[in-house]
Amino acid sequence: MSKRARWAAAACAALFAAAGCGGSDNNGNGGGGGGAGTKASAGFKVPNVPMQKTLGAGEGKLNIIAWAGYAEDGSTDKKVDWVTPFEKQTGCQVNVKIGNTSDEMVTLMRTGQYDGVSASGDATLRLIAGGDVAPVNTSLVPNYADVFAQLKNQDFNSVNGQMYCIPHGRGANLLMWRSDKVPGTLDSWSAVFDQGSQYKGSLTAYDNPIYIADAALYLKATRPDLKITNPYELDDKQFQAVVNLLKTQRKYIGEYWNSVVKHYEIVGTHLLNMKGYEAYKQMQEMANAPGGVDSLVDFFLNLQVWGTPEMCYEKILDIQRRTGAEAYTGIFSYGGMPFDLAEANLRLFAAEVMPALKRCVPLEDQLIARAGVGQRADASAFRLPI
Repeated sequence: MSKRARWAAAACAALFAAAGCGGSDNNGNGGGGGGAGTKASAGFKVPNVPMQKTLGAGEGKLNIIAWAGYAEDGSTDKKVDWVTPFEKQTGCQVNVKIGNTSDEMVTLMRTGQYDGVSASGDATLRLIAGGDVAPVNTSLVPNYADVFAQLKNQDFNSVNGQMYCIPHGRGANLLMWRSDKVPGTLDSWSAVFDQGSQYKGSLTAYDNPIYIADAALYLKATRPDLKITNPYELDDKQFQAVVNLLKTQRKYIGEYWNSVVKHYEIVGTHLLNMKGYEAYKQMQEMANAPGGVDSLVDFFLNLQVWGTPEMCYEKILDIQRRTGAEAYTGIFSYGGMPFDLAEANLRLFAAEVMPALKRCVPLEDQLIARAGVGQRADASAFRLPI
C-alpha cells in the first residue's frame, strides 16, 4: 500500500483529506482491524490490510471518487464551492473523479489510483472483501463522535466491529409524479408496482441491483405471507417473488427477448455442434438448462439501455467506455408494445438523448458528416471519442 491510506468513506472532502494529505506511519502493523484473516460476519474472509496508526506530514494531493455534488469546486456553479477553501486552508490539492454508478466506483478503486471514495452501501462490502480499502482508525477523526450513532457499525460499513468508512447520512427514496398527469395524491409505492399498468410507458425506476431491496420492502408491507423481515436478506421464495414483481415492471423488454429465443430456436440442440456458431452453442447450453430461458432473459435485461433520458445517456456512455464502441443502435419497440408508445420513446430519445450524445462527438467529425463529403461522411463519422 502507498503512503496514502485507502478509505471507503461516505464522507466530505475534509475527512478524505485526513487520509490522502496526511502521511502514514503504519509500519505494516495494524493487522487489518477487526481480525484480519478471520471470517467476517458478512460471510467472507477479511483481507489483511493495515490500518492507519498516526497521521504524518501532508502529501499535498488527494485523489477521490465521488457522486456528483459531493465535492463541488465551483466548476458547476461558482456559488457552490467547498473544495477550493479547503485547498487554500490545507495546501492539499483535491482531484475529483465523478462516479456514475456503484459498479463504476468499485472498478475505479481497484485500479489503486485513488485515495478514497464516497461509496454507497451496495459497494462498501465489495471493496472491503476485495482488499481495496483499509480499516478506518476512527480515533484519528475528531468529529467521528458527532456522527449519528445508528449509522455506525452497520453490516454495510463495518466488519467484526471494525469500521471501514465514515458514514455521513441516509438517502431517501422519493415517490414523485407530475400533478398535471396524475390526478389526486399518491400515497403508496403500489403506483409503480401492483398498479403500475395504469401508468404504462411513463414509469421510471432506479437502474441498480439495490433496487431489489426497494421491491422487497414493498412486498414486506403488502405480502405478509412472505414473512420478509430484512429486504437485504431474502430466502429463495422471497427472492423469486421480488424478481417476479420487477419483471412485471419491465415486461416489454423481457417479451422482446423471448421473441428472439423463439425466432432463432435457441432452445434445442441444432446449434451445439454447428461450426462457426460456438457463441450460440454456449447460449443454447444455457437455454437448455433448468430455468435457462429465464436466465437468458435476465442477462438480456441487464444489457439494455432504458429509463429516463438521463439514465439512457449515462448507460450509453458507460457501454462506450467499457467496449470502445463507436456507434449505438437503439431499439424502441419491444414485444407487443403499442405503436404510439414506441413512437413516444423514439421521439423522446431524439429530443433529449441524441443531442447530448452528439455533444460528445468531436466537432470536426460532426461537420464532415453534415457536409456529406470525404471518406468519413457517413453515420460512422458520428463516433464517440475513445
